[in-house]
Amino acid sequence: MRFTDEALWESLKKALSVFCPLADCIGQAEREDGSLGECFRQILNLGRFILSLRDDSSEIFCAAMDSYLLYISEMKLGKEELGLYFAAYLLDRRFHRTCLTETAVDLALRSIIRVVKKSNITPGMIEAALIP
Repeated sequence: MRFTDEALWESLKKALSVFCPLADCIGQAEREDGSLGECFRQILNLGRFILSLRDDSSEIFCAAMDSYLLYISEMKLGKEELGLYFAAYLLDRRFHRTCLTETAVDLALRSIIRVVKKSNITPGMIEAALIP
């Protein structure tokens, strides 16, 4: 392909449309003052953005969707790690449980309970953290 080829520029434009939200995720993860909940929110936003493209004929869309689903999955992360991501997001009061299914909330709560049991945290401490 030549630089004057319109198809090259269209492909680059499509690639950038995926890479820019991905760069936002990376930037959030690398922030000094960022939180895991904020980072996971960016990951969820990236997934929402990729789904909004819905162009099965685009190699870039298919590659982005495959990569996203491969990374953000119970099979890749394991139930415990995925549950901790959900828990961090759930405990961040700014997000009000948006974007989480009941299954994700259940997994988050089970992860919180598992950490609580290992940490000998009292019910009163949990209540203070979860109830605004």
